[in-house]
Amino acid sequence: MAQGRIGKDYDVHTVIFEFQVEPRQQKELSEKIQGLVHDIVCRQPGFISSHLHLSTDGEKVLNYFQWESKAAFDSFRQDEDKQQHIRPVIGPYGPQPRVYEIVYSTTARRG
Repeated sequence: MAQGRIGKDYDVHTVIFEFQVEPRQQKELSEKIQGLVHDIVCRQPGFISSHLHLSTDGEKVLNYFQWESKAAFDSFRQDEDKQQHIRPVIGPYGPQPRVYEIVYSTTARRG
């Protein structure tokens, strides 16, 4: 699989963390998530990619992850040493993680 490819034809485990924030918190949370992904998450076995989305109204932060498998994601989530660094950073923002199945994707069609 090509890194960071999104689509129903790729066998990946997709997890999206959603945060409801005050507009004044959005940039701060974004920077914290980027730091965690850079320093911890991207080094984990089975990690493929992370995409961070900020709503234009300032009230939502979405962190879209792809993992090679559910087992790889679960292993990361069960690693207490890693979670001790992550929970205090994002916990106050009330993350709402959900696992998603990609059922349709398309790209631009020209001509």
